[in-house]
Amino acid sequence: MHRLAVLALACLLLATPTTRAQDSLSLSCAVCHGARNAPSTVPSFYGMSTAQIESALRDFRSGAREGTAMPRLAKAMSDDEIRALAYEFGAPVR
Repeated sequence: MHRLAVLALACLLLATPTTRAQDSLSLSCAVCHGARNAPSTVPSFYGMSTAQIESALRDFRSGAREGTAMPRLAKAMSDDEIRALAYEFGAPVR
């Protein structure tokens, strides 16, 4: 039930106009993906590069990568939102 509520919140945030603060979108991603100790069924962003995150989101959006919730969520993201999320969560280039 908790996962369904989180998914519903993420969908709601992604379905709202892009004028909504970027923080809301970031928060909806971080709920499942942002922690080192994310649930084992949900991959964590920890250690992923900006390019890896951006590529994964674009692949989900295009259908090249399968998933349960992410294909639907990524289809609602603009190119700018994908870049911003990848930049925010991606590991710095060394």
